[in-house]
Amino acid sequence: SNAEKALDALKKLQPDHASVLRGGSWRTIEAEDLVPGDVVEVRVGDKVPADMRLINLQTTTIRIEQSQLTGESQSVAKEPAPVTDEKCVIQSKTNMLFASTTVSNGACIGVVIATGMSTEIGIIQSAVKEAAEDEEQTPLQKKLDDFGELLAKVIFVICGLVWLINYKHFFDPIHGTVLRGCIYYFKI
Repeated sequence: SNAEKALDALKKLQPDHASVLRGGSWRTIEAEDLVPGDVVEVRVGDKVPADMRLINLQTTTIRIEQSQLTGESQSVAKEPAPVTDEKCVIQSKTNMLFASTTVSNGACIGVVIATGMSTEIGIIQSAVKEAAEDEEQTPLQKKLDDFGELLAKVIFVICGLVWLINYKHFFDPIHGTVLRGCIYYFKI
C-alpha cells in the first residue's frame, strides 16, 4: 500500500553510522546504538543520526537540508543560541538538527536529545504507520472482495454439480471400489 511505501522511504532516509565521543575519543558506531546524551559530530554530506541540540560550531556556519521534514526548499542555517519559545514549530528550532536531515555546509558538534521513534521523523513514521492500520477499503476494493466471495461460492456449487452428475461413474469397475470412484471424481 501507499503507507507501506512511505514507511520504506522514510526508513531509507536514516543514516547507518555516527561519529560519537565515547570514553574520551571519537568513534564511529551504528546510528541505532546512539542514546540521548551522546555527543555527536556531523560534517558536510553526513545525515544527522538522531535529533540533536547544536552545542558547538566547528566551522563559521552550518546549513542543514531538512526539506523532507519541513518542506523548505532551501537549506537552513543553524546556530547554537538557545530558542526561548517552547511552543515553536520545527522550522523555528534553529539550534536543533533533526534525524535523517543532511548537512549541506559546515560541521558541528551536538548532543543527542532523541533517538528512534522519539525523533521528529520517528513521530511522522508512527503517524504514517497508524494511518496505514486505519486505512479503509475503497469502494472498488469492497466490490472486488464481494465479487471474489461470490465467485468462490459459484465455483464450489459447479464443482458439486459436476461431482453429482458423475455419480453413475462412481461404480465403474476400473476404480475398484465406490469410494475410490467418488474420490477420483472429487479430484477432477
